Amino acid sequence: MKLQAEYAATLQAYKDRFTVAQIEEYTQNVKAQGGYSSLETRIAWDMIHAAVGASAICGWYDKYNANDTHVTTLALRVYNDFMVA
Repeated sequence: MKLQAEYAATLQAYKDRFTVAQIEEYTQNVKAQGGYSSLETRIAWDMIHAAVGASAICGWYDKYNANDTHVTTLALRVYNDFMVA
């Protein structure tokens, strides 16, 4: 995973800001609204933005020569690991 170096800090940011119940409630609200192609990816992106902020994410593009696919991979991994912990 290209953004592996950011995994631990991003997971900790989730733990500092969210509970599983909060994310489950948010997921139900987004699900009711519709307008997404993948609910899991939509929630993962929303949560990573809320956890670390757009500025940090934008910095990864330059620091690691990353792209949206790399950020999506990190977002999904952190999201899934957080939700099963």
